[in-house]
Amino acid sequence: MKCKTCGSEHCADFSGELAIHFPGLENLSKPHVFIAAELAVCLQCGRAEFAIPNDKLRQLMDSSIRKEEINGRSKFAKAGNN
Repeated sequence: MKCKTCGSEHCADFSGELAIHFPGLENLSKPHVFIAAELAVCLQCGRAEFAIPNDKLRQLMDSSIRKEEINGRSKFAKAGNN
């Protein structure tokens, strides 16, 4: 695999875990979405790529949509219609 940022071929795959936090002070009490994923990491520049599993992606989408609806914005809905 070639890095999309620096073009290096010094890339490796790793297993990883991460917690996605929702932005804003109003979301401090909202539970994080925990993800276990395979990471493709460029050992030259540090770029990392991963795919979010469908069930976790749904959690992120549902929470984002609710926040946008509460705030009277539809930014997420518009982005999803492209």
